[in-house]
Amino acid sequence: MAFLTTRRTLLAATALLSLGLAPAFGQDQVALTYLVDDNPTNVATAEGLKAAFEAENPSIKIDIETRPGGGEGDNIIKTRLATGEMTDVFRYNAGSLFQALNAPQTMLDLTDEPFQANVIDSFKPTVTATDGRVYGAPEEAAMGGGILYNKKIYAELGLSVPKTWTEFMANNEKIKAAGKTAVIQTFGDTWTSQLFV
Repeated sequence: MAFLTTRRTLLAATALLSLGLAPAFGQDQVALTYLVDDNPTNVATAEGLKAAFEAENPSIKIDIETRPGGGEGDNIIKTRLATGEMTDVFRYNAGSLFQALNAPQTMLDLTDEPFQANVIDSFKPTVTATDGRVYGAPEEAAMGGGILYNKKIYAELGLSVPKTWTEFMANNEKIKAAGKTAVIQTFGDTWTSQLFV
């Protein structure tokens, strides 16, 4: 997901995110900063977005910055937002990690922007803050996560593979009642928690 930090970047950042045809900022050269994690795939995607955007908007230059992933990267994001030293646009996770960023005080409200008409409604809650306003936009098609289950325990307890959240939670209660651990999660890296939000 991508997030904006100041109003001066809204028009350019909207074009960056959607590769749309937003008008350029006149003849003056504008430089915007874009922070992504240092995963080679994400850097390559950012470079591709930058090249396409700058080709459509020659008066705007995008400077890409990188940060580490995981907990160290999360701390960098939070520190830079808290100190007002954040880039104009940044790539970050939606969901529970986004909720910890205090978006109403650190990011630009994107709720009423025209491009929101192109954003799938089911995505918006993942970047909606407690004030009910939208602060992010999707940058990629999707990310998937999965849940592994213990077939032996399911067979032992006569459980079926759940197809809904309600069924999943009901199975968990039955597993717990049988004195077994229902769910384990790898919360060693904070990003994993956002898969369930």
